[in-house]
Amino acid sequence: MTPRAVLAAGLVVAAAGLVACDGGSGADRGAPGTAAPTTPTTAGAGAHLAARPYRYELRTETFVDPGRPARRADGTVVAPERTLVTDVYVPRGEGPFPVIAFAHGLAGHPRKFRAQLLARWAEAGYVVAAPAFPLTNDEAPTVDAGAYADQPADLVFVLDRVLATVPQADAGRVGVAGFSLGTSTALAVGFNTCCRDPRVDAVGAFSTLRPPFDGEYEFSGRPLLLVHGTGDPALPYSGTAELYALAAPPKFLFGLDDATHAPPFEDAPSPHDELVGALTVEFWDAYLLGDAGARERLARTRPGGGLARVEVTP
Repeated sequence: MTPRAVLAAGLVVAAAGLVACDGGSGADRGAPGTAAPTTPTTAGAGAHLAARPYRYELRTETFVDPGRPARRADGTVVAPERTLVTDVYVPRGEGPFPVIAFAHGLAGHPRKFRAQLLARWAEAGYVVAAPAFPLTNDEAPTVDAGAYADQPADLVFVLDRVLATVPQADAGRVGVAGFSLGTSTALAVGFNTCCRDPRVDAVGAFSTLRPPFDGEYEFSGRPLLLVHGTGDPALPYSGTAELYALAAPPKFLFGLDDATHAPPFEDAPSPHDELVGALTVEFWDAYLLGDAGARERLARTRPGGGLARVEVTP
């Protein structure tokens, strides 16, 4: 059995639950509307905050990496190149705007996050890039959990293309985030020696899964936001709590009271929707915009209002 197949075998049990949760929990609401008009700004954090909400454009771009094949965990080549159909959200204005690259989960898709989470970030003045990974999105002919091992390079490739093609994108302020199996991608790009990108300034991980890579995790030097439902039946909250214990400050762990796996993050209605939007924007503001007020608010967060557990080390 190849090393990639061994990694895939380790995901089999979790994958069964993830397909059920990631693939079926979110009603697709289609492309989001845009926020009310606002005056563009190119000044510092204060002016950026004052200009909200931003109108934005949602583009669908197809980025093709000819240098790497799409292959299953057992090594079978499905396509000679990797095609990454990517939702790109671009706030209206000259910018520069910080950039967030987002990784969906197993049998997931960027469209499942359009109306709530990713739209919220775009309205806050962030360029957002969300690719559909070749072998783990729900439109792939065969969904292969073990294909996660190639996705960190996909996210870096998409980030390269967005920074090269979106003039408003700020290469000096970059975040990565992921949901469920996509957290493995974001955490690898942020912290693993196999795939770490030096441009990344902050990392968000929602309903966390941390499978092995060829490198080692070195959890230091970058702020980490962890958000997970305490009632998640697919990936227990305890796994994210263990990750928090390993991470170096600044680090933030928010447990959503009785929340399950996908609804707080996908477009399915959830009582936690507003809370997740606010927490994530506050984190990006703190560590991509450099907003000191946002850092202080995150550090003062306590349980209540939908949060069952809070652990913060600023």
